[in-house]
Amino acid sequence: MNLTKSLTLNEDEMLLLDGKCTEENQKEINKIKEILNFGATSEFVGRALLSIKESGEFRWVSSHDMSTCLYCDNCPRGYQKYPRNGRHHRKGDSNHDKPYRYRGFTVNPAFVRFTGIAGCCPTCFGKFREEIFQKMREFDIKAQCKMHGYENEISKDEQRKCHNCKELMWTSEMRREPVMIGNGTFASECPHCKARSSTFGNSHHYTGEFRILEK
Repeated sequence: MNLTKSLTLNEDEMLLLDGKCTEENQKEINKIKEILNFGATSEFVGRALLSIKESGEFRWVSSHDMSTCLYCDNCPRGYQKYPRNGRHHRKGDSNHDKPYRYRGFTVNPAFVRFTGIAGCCPTCFGKFREEIFQKMREFDIKAQCKMHGYENEISKDEQRKCHNCKELMWTSEMRREPVMIGNGTFASECPHCKARSSTFGNSHHYTGEFRILEK
C-alpha cells in the first residue's frame, strides 16, 4: 500500500526527515539546510541568498500590488471603505472589490508573477537588502546586481578558454563584434592570438569560472 498525504511542516519538523525520505523531498530539505546555514534574521533573507547563489543574480523589483507585509505591521491586510451609503452597503463598510494594495519588493522574480500576495514593504526591504549584501560578502556569493533592469556596482565576468591557443581569458578582455541579427554585440576575439568565435564554427569554451567586477 502506498499512501500519500500533503502536510505543512516547519523547518525543525522537516529536518527530522533528513536522509529518511524520497529523493525529491530530500532536495527540498537540502535547500532548507542551506538557508538555515546562512544564519539570516528572516526567511526572506535566507531564501533570497539561496536564489542569488543559484542564479548568479540579485534582482529586486518594486510593484504596487502587495496585499500585506509579512515582516511588520505597517501594511495591514484589508479593504477600502465605502464613502457613502448604497443599496447593498452602508457608509464605512468594507468594499471587497477594492482590497488594500501596497508597494512591495520581490527578489529574483519568476517569469509568472502573481498580484495581491503578501510580500516585503520598502522599510523592511531596506533593512534586508543591507543584510543580504553583508551575507553575500561573508559567504563569498558572487552575483550581478540589478534594479528594474539597471545594472549597478557589480557585474559578472566569465572566464573562457580560446579554441585556438588554449589560453584563458576573461569576457571583459575580449574584443566585441556585432551580432548577425539585431543591434547587439558579443564577445568574440581572443586577446592573445586574435582568434574569433563563430556562430556556426569554432567558439571559445566557458570554463565555469567567473569573477566580479565593480563599476
